[in-house]
Amino acid sequence: MRESGRWCGVRTALWNRVGLVSLGVAVAAGTVMLSAPGAAPGPAPVTFAAVGDSITDANSADLAGLHVGDASWVHFAARSGLQFVGGWARGGAQAATMARHVSPVRADVLVIIAGTNDTAHGVPFAVTARNLVAIVRTVGAGRVIVSAIPPQDATPAVAVGFNRRLEPFVQAQGWTFVDAMAGVRDDDRYAAGMTRDGTHPDVCGARVIGAALAEAITN
Repeated sequence: MRESGRWCGVRTALWNRVGLVSLGVAVAAGTVMLSAPGAAPGPAPVTFAAVGDSITDANSADLAGLHVGDASWVHFAARSGLQFVGGWARGGAQAATMARHVSPVRADVLVIIAGTNDTAHGVPFAVTARNLVAIVRTVGAGRVIVSAIPPQDATPAVAVGFNRRLEPFVQAQGWTFVDAMAGVRDDDRYAAGMTRDGTHPDVCGARVIGAALAEAITN
């Protein structure tokens, strides 16, 4: 059964409870620590960069300039005690566009969500894969996380097929594949209350995606 939007907070809490997208685990793991006055400072936060399309950019004024919108998953991931330090994202961008515009970033982890616009324009998977490699080489982060792309309610089989090819490719590169969309998906489409148009997550969806990626970055 597809959920109504009023269950957004409940859904997120349940995912947190079972540890799949647990912000609490991220804090407990030491990504952010509150110290008493005079105590030694805690460990430095894990830094991350993000590259993507509108799923990442959302309503950001200038994501590359660290002006992140409050409807972006990056906003919610950073609130978990992680530090966002740069990257590149723009609505409608294909992986080739990302590869052309991204710059090196001093980050512990790089997170990429790319492929939705490639599939929409019929870009062969092999081409997308080459551009993902180019993005990773340019950014130069120590760890790389690549997420599944979100559902496409109008053509659900397209996203499903892309993700099935994406996961083994990512693993073959020695990167980490994360299905950050599991919490916003109901079967092969968006769960009710998680999208504004069947393609993009709404704020509730961005919160769930951000929590899942924060967990992946922390671990």
